[in-house]
Amino acid sequence: MNAAEIAERLADIRRGPFYLIHLEPGERWDLAGDEFRRLMPQHGEWLRDLEESGRRFLAGPIDLLNWKGRGLAIVRAATMEAALAIAESEPFHRDGMRANTVEPWDAIEGSINLRVDLQSGKGTLS
Repeated sequence: MNAAEIAERLADIRRGPFYLIHLEPGERWDLAGDEFRRLMPQHGEWLRDLEESGRRFLAGPIDLLNWKGRGLAIVRAATMEAALAIAESEPFHRDGMRANTVEPWDAIEGSINLRVDLQSGKGTLS
């Protein structure tokens, strides 16, 4: 990773606006059901598409050790309407197994770790 790529990544991390998508199980949520097994690969594709298009910032389950279907995704979208469209396209929500909600989020605090190896010119960003 060269200096220009690092600067681009840093700028990309702060690029927003951001929205929280709360992924909440609905009345039809069933971890053991056929519908869950059918939709889980589609959910993974949905997350990959968001990542590849630059719209996903962070995502993951809530309380994985006692997981009951809750999750959170932080996405980039130009407007609330665009963020709602992302939330509504999530396969479990689209199929009625989840009830996703959206709210704006401002990333104004935290830290980013950057390491640059001067000899090799390689760097990592975390």
